Amino acid sequence: MMKTVGIWGFYFAENFGDDLMAIQFAQMLKSIGAQPLIFDLSPILAARFELEATADICDFCIRSELIIIGGGNLLAQKNTWPNGPFMKKISELRMAAEHFMKDIHALSIGGDGAAEAVYPHAVERLLKSKCFKSALVRIKSDVRSLENIKVKASYAPDILWSSAHFFGITKTLPKSTQKTIGIHFLSNTPWIVSGMNRFRFRINQKFPSIHFKYLSAFLHDGSSGDFMPEQEQANESTFYNGDPIEVMKCISSLDCVISQRLHVGLISLSMQIPFISMLAHPKVKAEMSQIGWNQIIDYTGLKPRRYFGVCWLASQISSQVQRLDHVSSSVEVPLFHSSHDVFLEYKKKIDSIVLA
Repeated sequence: MMKTVGIWGFYFAENFGDDLMAIQFAQMLKSIGAQPLIFDLSPILAARFELEATADICDFCIRSELIIIGGGNLLAQKNTWPNGPFMKKISELRMAAEHFMKDIHALSIGGDGAAEAVYPHAVERLLKSKCFKSALVRIKSDVRSLENIKVKASYAPDILWSSAHFFGITKTLPKSTQKTIGIHFLSNTPWIVSGMNRFRFRINQKFPSIHFKYLSAFLHDGSSGDFMPEQEQANESTFYNGDPIEVMKCISSLDCVISQRLHVGLISLSMQIPFISMLAHPKVKAEMSQIGWNQIIDYTGLKPRRYFGVCWLASQISSQVQRLDHVSSSVEVPLFHSSHDVFLEYKKKIDSIVLA
């Protein structure tokens, strides 16, 4: 009889990275004869990929024979967590899993790289719950942090290192000498918008042939807060339509990606496309530090309201782009992780959980 495996994650946010993880985990489960059931997945996404989803946590736990937490920043430090729906959903998962006696295994979860992590109360209660069985974490220091609270943990790179390979997407060979920079932000803060526009102006002055593509990685167009300048300022814009595979295909055509977000950066680097990280969250810095990728612009502590903040941001991005050999296709991005090997790590873990 086919085993139903629940997949729980931060899918209610409807963003590219989490959606991609949900789909990949679901397809990996299907490949071994299991039936995935995804909690809180967008109906648009569920219909597009023919996946079963539910928004009722009790229904989710009743129907699932076991539960996989499929990715997410679950191990973030207490002081970096937002309040509200995140904590509530984590508590609801724990209580329902305990009530219906369902085992939980977490895959590709991560934190901020802190040596001694202090988790929010709801997260710690989940981790210490009798139903929480194991964790495969994407930041090496998280293994020690979890072992400190008696949680069985092991390390594997973020599953998104394997996604392009899993879905058969490779870097597109350039058809011309024109270079394309992809820009993706999760902020419409005026000083960041001004800094990015100033940067674009500087780059176009020096390299008029460079093309810009503005990316949105959230399903809700500009209302999500993704950086999206006025249409006439952009050469081209790509909005997330609920299909993360299309976003990966878009990234594969770029010569360089600038983003505050982790998932866009990991997909870029997995295809050996240069990624400039506009540091917006400690988890991004932790991941980039772990692999030794130093193309990071850290504006922590900058007083952005002042004019010099805008100018500084623009100059930093400009210098980073120029450092990448004028966004030349000859830039060598190391193959930090073998996509196939990462896939095999997760396949081995999923097989051991589901087929046991």
